[in-house]
Amino acid sequence: MRKVCVEDFDAFKEIVQDDDFECSCIRDYEGYLDTVLEFKGTKEDVRLIFEKYKPYLLKMVRNSNKLKDQIMKEDRSLIRHDMDFERSANLSKVSEDILNKDDNLSFFEERARVILILEVAKLINYYGMDELINNKDRISKEIALGIFSAKTDYYIPLPEKEKIERRIEVAESFGEESIPYIENLDLLSERLISLRNFTKKPAEIHR
Repeated sequence: MRKVCVEDFDAFKEIVQDDDFECSCIRDYEGYLDTVLEFKGTKEDVRLIFEKYKPYLLKMVRNSNKLKDQIMKEDRSLIRHDMDFERSANLSKVSEDILNKDDNLSFFEERARVILILEVAKLINYYGMDELINNKDRISKEIALGIFSAKTDYYIPLPEKEKIERRIEVAESFGEESIPYIENLDLLSERLISLRNFTKKPAEIHR
């Protein structure tokens, strides 16, 4: 893990409103360290971008097992089940004002609040404020179709990222519901050939 100084976290600590943010970030949010250390926005930037993209960010969390797992970790053990998540982390309540630490939030809702702030910071780092303000339609689609998550995930192989980045073209041409079918077209073709071969007699397969 890269060496960091307490001062590196000071600006972001005010946004998250967590006095022990350095320790909690290192312990629980290793994937966000670069996001925090490279963050060049302000508290008002976070508030503005969250409100602008709120529905897409909340849907992204609800659809991401990775993010839900981060929220539902307690003492390094994972207790997430989708029903447990819905009962334990009321995202509508959390999102009323993610910048104000609320004593009425549960342990998991507080984690959800911090995760949302970190995802907004990641958005600002990746796209920049001008792009986020002026190109909402395109960026909203990238969030909704998993393109933003893929672009900022260092562990996804490049061919997989390129495939995911084509989702907007597919959605605009054939509809969003067609994406999994087109992405798995090669696999479906292989299964179809296999099925055809299975129905043939051995002599026909040989020929």
